[in-house]
Formats: sequence, structure tokens, C-alpha cells
Amino acid sequence: MSNSIKDDIREGKLIRGEKLLNEAQLAEKLEVSRGTIRKSLSLLNEEGYVETVHGKGSFVKNDKLSSPIAQQFISFEEDMRNQGLDFETKVLSKKIISLDESIRYELKMEDETKALYLERLRLVNNEPSILLYNWIPLNRCPGIEKYDFTSIGLFDAMEETMDQRIDHGIREFSALNANEYIQETLRLKNDAVLKINQKSFNNNEPIEYSEVYLRTDKYQVTSLLQR
Repeated sequence: MSNSIKDDIREGKLIRGEKLLNEAQLAEKLEVSRGTIRKSLSLLNEEGYVETVHGKGSFVKNDKLSSPIAQQFISFEEDMRNQGLDFETKVLSKKIISLDESIRYELKMEDETKALYLERLRLVNNEPSILLYNWIPLNRCPGIEKYDFTSIGLFDAMEETMDQRIDHGIREFSALNANEYIQETLRLKNDAVLKINQKSFNNNEPIEYSEVYLRTDKYQVTSLLQR
């Protein structure tokens, strides 16, 4: 019985957060005893497929990653390390480019200074979850192009090249429908993504601009608000 529910979850017949039938209904549908249903639900709870809320029933477990990036200016890598997540970074593109006018505007640059362009994919538990595009002016982070970004985070590399801490940052959040490339890279099927426009600053000078795309079925942003 537990394998049947697992298959329904994997195949998308049961979605995250969906309430399961009650014990009596499951027993009737699957033609087994309520004792068998109870044992199977207990096993599914232990394996992390479902969660049972007293007085409300059993639900397909919501396994979205929760992140405080809306209230702390930490990198995605720092956040995942803090959570003890198993993740991998793939560098899809790394090159020196001339910035176009729109990126120069974001970085408050008036000349043709070269920049490092990065495109990276973050996989969490072997599943693509975050797609990142970064632009870093070489004159503000000299030597940044020499780093291996499969093994070091961008914030760490920036702070090493500047020999200073990043002062602060700005993040703007929006939801949009993913284009074909983002869908293919993140293995989506006509899903919306959470887009983050980010700028990092040192001494009030922008030193990095990013566009980040997160799978909304894998990632959720949380904020702790007090008053």
C-alpha cells in the first residue's frame, strides 16, 4: 500500500500539500484493513513522504527548501551550507565580456570596463533548483576571473579579491513565466519561477549584479517579521 502512494507522489498524481483520503476511505479503495493502512502511513511518515497532523489527517509532505534570503544578505551557497544541504554547483558559462548598457546602468559604470560573466546552475539533492547569472566588473574585484566557482562561492571570491567584506545588498523579487531555456535548464514544465534581481555593494559602490531564477516547487522564501 505504501508503495502505491509513493508511486502516485513520484508520478504527480498526488501533489505536495494534498490531503490523503482518511484511513477508512483508503482501506476501502485499496481493499486492505485499516490496520494495514495505519502501518503504511506510519512508514510513509518515517520515510518523509507524508506528514500527519493531529485532528486534520495525512498530507503529502511539502519538501520545499526554505530560505531567509529576504531578510539576510547571505549567498545561496552560505544558506545551503547553513542548512546542511547536499548541493552541487555547475558552471555553465564563464567569460570576460564588455557590459551592455543595461548592466552598466545597474552597476553605475560609464565606460567599457570588462566584466566577468558567470552562469551557474545549483543542484540540490541532484535536482536543478537555482539558475544564476552574475556580472562582476574586473576593476572592482581584480582577479575574480581566476577562481573555480564549482568549489567557491561568489561572495567568498569577491571578498577575497577586495580584501574587504561586502557592505550590503539589494534584492528585488518577482514571479514570471520561465522562458524555454530556463524551463529546460531547471527541468520545468510551463511553470512560473521566482526571479531575484540582486546588487551587492562595497562602500556604496555596486560591485556585482545578478539575475537569479528559483524553482517555485523546490524553493520558498521566508521572512521573520517582528513588531
